[in-house]
Amino acid sequence: MATKTYNSAVGASSPVDGRIFRFMGNYLYGESLATLRAAAGTTAEDATSVVSVALWQSYYSGFHTLRRGIMCFDTSAIGAGALIRKVTLQLYGHSKANDLLSNSEGGISIVSATPANTNALVVGDYNTLGTTRYATDIAYNSIAIGSYNTLTFNSTGIAAISKTGITKIGMALAVDTDNGSPLDDEANKYCSVMFKSADAGSSVRPILTVWYYNDLGLSYRKGGVTKKIGVDTLDGHTVRVRIAGATYGIEQLATGDALASDVRMRVGGVTKAWPLYP
Repeated sequence: MATKTYNSAVGASSPVDGRIFRFMGNYLYGESLATLRAAAGTTAEDATSVVSVALWQSYYSGFHTLRRGIMCFDTSAIGAGALIRKVTLQLYGHSKANDLLSNSEGGISIVSATPANTNALVVGDYNTLGTTRYATDIAYNSIAIGSYNTLTFNSTGIAAISKTGITKIGMALAVDTDNGSPLDDEANKYCSVMFKSADAGSSVRPILTVWYYNDLGLSYRKGGVTKKIGVDTLDGHTVRVRIAGATYGIEQLATGDALASDVRMRVGGVTKAWPLYP
């Protein structure tokens, strides 16, 4: 199984990352969260060292700022015929502060995003985030600062990875994703979570990792149905196969694995299965 990592680019370049938000223009009076979520964005920042999410109360009523993040990754090298098995997103914690939201409300959600461009963010991108989660939220108290936080994508998130182009990912506070009802006690409280962006440097930038099989035409028949078998680059695999003059590796799966085919092999005295490519 091939494994590749991807990163956003620095500054206003493709694939871009950054943050977009709506600010009411003053700190005294604001809007309800529902109105703030649906209204137009006011600011886009893609030459910043952080990708962040935040919600701020106004002094007298409502909320004056809602911030969201967008990250893009060029995953075109995967190829149209690949089967993606696993995806993780790693975010390096920069800072967090919260006296407004609960542990779950202040967590981060990874969702879809459809920015107008992949080389720069614009204010209109504020309204392009979805509400279907690509991974289980990280609750506020579990967000690590000064190290990486890892989110493992679910089937929806895996399906959202572009095999031939740019993968676009949104980030929001859980209360934003859920259109929740946070406390509004006119106390100027806030919740802010910041992660390092590509501009912060290669040692702390967001990392998207994709595990996948290549479709190289190897198949078998069972019950009158043709099924494909996934193969990989050599990548340290001890069992190999020759296809069209090239040598590829075969991952050795436990026979009970969800992607185990009915084709078996013996490796080190243990029966393993060839990986199934659905």
